[in-house]
Amino acid sequence: MSMTDPGLRRFEKPSEWRRYAETAAIPHEAGAVSPPETDADRVRRAHEVSLRAIDGVLGTGITDDAAGAAMIVVYVRDEATIPRLPTELEGIRLHPRVTGIVRAL
Repeated sequence: MSMTDPGLRRFEKPSEWRRYAETAAIPHEAGAVSPPETDADRVRRAHEVSLRAIDGVLGTGITDDAAGAAMIVVYVRDEATIPRLPTELEGIRLHPRVTGIVRAL
């Protein structure tokens, strides 16, 4: 929802925040086990700092290509950042995605 959406309600008091705190999109289940870490997860985590050190890199994630092979998504500010990125890390391909400047709302 956008901030202009009439269905979006602003909560002005902390007591209202607490009342709605348990309505998360993905509820936490005590004892839930995270899925096992994949090679792509391990490689992304190992290289996160060096990737973020490249001017224009905003963040990273994991995705799959059309054949189902895992790739590391690298979110970049603009097209000029892409040539500064490696094409792969430890055999995992990188997929740059131009997002523009990301601002917190």
